Amino acid sequence: MNREFHYFATYYAAMLAGFDEEESKKIAWAAEMVDELDSDLADDELKYDDNFVVTTQNSSWEMATENPQISDDLNSRTSHGIRGIWAPFHFLPGHLEDGCYEREVVNKKRYKNELINIEDHDPAYMDICLKLRCTPYSLTVDEMIRYIKGVYDSDADDDERLYALGLCMHVFADTWAHDDFSGVPCYAVNTVKYVNVKNEDLDFNVKREYTISSLTNLGPAFSDVNSAIYTGHGQINHAPDYDFLLYGYYPRYKCPRKSAAALASGDMTIINNPERFREAFLGMCKALSFFRGELENYRGGNGRFDAEADMVKKCIFIKTPKKDEADHEKIVIFKEDIWRAFLINRKCPTTDFKITDGDISLFAKQARAYRNHILEYLNNELKTLYPDPPIITFDIDEIDKWIKSL
Repeated sequence: MNREFHYFATYYAAMLAGFDEEESKKIAWAAEMVDELDSDLADDELKYDDNFVVTTQNSSWEMATENPQISDDLNSRTSHGIRGIWAPFHFLPGHLEDGCYEREVVNKKRYKNELINIEDHDPAYMDICLKLRCTPYSLTVDEMIRYIKGVYDSDADDDERLYALGLCMHVFADTWAHDDFSGVPCYAVNTVKYVNVKNEDLDFNVKREYTISSLTNLGPAFSDVNSAIYTGHGQINHAPDYDFLLYGYYPRYKCPRKSAAALASGDMTIINNPERFREAFLGMCKALSFFRGELENYRGGNGRFDAEADMVKKCIFIKTPKKDEADHEKIVIFKEDIWRAFLINRKCPTTDFKITDGDISLFAKQARAYRNHILEYLNNELKTLYPDPPIITFDIDEIDKWIKSL
């Protein structure tokens, strides 16, 4: 998801849930800050406590220059640092309650291309990565909501309480957009075959926009199955982030080595982003009402927000950019303009995101506390699932050392 959803949609959901204009702006600001607070932004003026700020996003240079270290050791400091950001803030693990995946993965000998042989993957590593895939309404989401509710009901600073809600809404919404991808580097889980855009009126070339061709300049780690380049949905670029997009693909861990024609007759994973984004918006409305104490369950609502979610989908999510608006930033601006017009039409105060509109140090403090809680939860779950020490852990000390080294 992009700025137009994390800021504008969160702002409007907060207004619908009963927060006032200023509260809603702070919630929306924090939701977008999750995508903004990288090491470039976290300068000396923001540092507090023991001299560092928890970043919630990797800068592009970190993902590029740290690739070789990722490849050398799954439990290196850099490996911990990458997944210590992506898993809790962008790809909240959602399949920990599932059974063993090792026997369900298609015969690994049938996965081959000119760059990578999937046989290089350790089956136990694949099993954990499959469990760490993101999905809505998982047990990890339940834990996040429970934790954030405790923060909001506490006697913490008012702004911090609202920032916690915004942070939560970012992670929560991403569980729809990032469904089935993992915040842990894994070629088999996070790459796809034969992406096919379904929008009939979309006039730009998917083979140019959503392939790995633009990523080949990142160096030798590109051919390593655990390279940072195979984190999240980067291999299909922004396809999951565009609310208007209808597309299909075959997850590589399910996809045998067949021709495109043969695969066309199979079961392609079809993604309807307008509907996904509607569900995410509806979920935020209900969750924010739950935080205010107006709903007993964050999954409930009894249809209270359904009509408004339908209206947002109709007026915003299905609107498709023209050919000359097809690059990423132009798409974001196109959608922001639609949101502003929509808010005016709904007689709702308009707003724009500015980094300076909030207290970054207070946001970072809440981000750090949330991250530590979720990573401790994940570590405990992994220890329960695997009697022997799991291949992947979320070592908070190693993550913090990596952040301090940036």
